[in-house]
Amino acid sequence: MTQYFIEVYPQDKLRIELLTAQKGLVDCMKRCEIFKRVREEKVKETANLKAKLKEVIVLFNTFKEQMPKLKIKIEEKEIPRKEKPKSLYDYSKQLQELEKSIVDIENRLKGLGN
Repeated sequence: MTQYFIEVYPQDKLRIELLTAQKGLVDCMKRCEIFKRVREEKVKETANLKAKLKEVIVLFNTFKEQMPKLKIKIEEKEIPRKEKPKSLYDYSKQLQELEKSIVDIENRLKGLGN
């Protein structure tokens, strides 16, 4: 035969554990109820905000219709452009000298080719 051992709790400890578990359950239920109330308030406030927003849109549209319709010309201002400062050194002389030397070198190469 097999023997089984069963632990028997004293009734004081058992009652304490049951009461603490119930206390935790009650706290959890309170938080759940608070959460539900907050959710309901959010839904009400959201609906209230939507209604007010619709009212603002209607008022804005009536205001827009009552405003006179004018065509306004926008004047475009010309932006003054700054002129580029002239170079202090004249590169045209150097450019002419380089072109002359290139022509001279080309002539020499043609002479060597013959």
